[in-house]
Amino acid sequence: MYIKKDINMKQLSVKEARAQFCTLIDAVSNGETVVITRHGKKIAGLSPYHENKKRLPSMRKFRDSIKIKGETLGKTLLKQREEERF
Repeated sequence: MYIKKDINMKQLSVKEARAQFCTLIDAVSNGETVVITRHGKKIAGLSPYHENKKRLPSMRKFRDSIKIKGETLGKTLLKQREEERF
């Protein structure tokens, strides 16, 4: 069995991961990260699940918070196009 250990990380082939899936789940639940390789290339990773309790603000609130100063970009471009024609 080929397991390359980095700091708190195991690396296994797909075949080894399939054979040791329950053991890998136990390792991940204990805080370890597992990288799965195929032909020596990293293809997937298992890491502990952390619930994100801090939510990002909604985009609607963000857009509503933006204050437009002066004319909008669209109006400015239309005005410049009109000036260029004459």
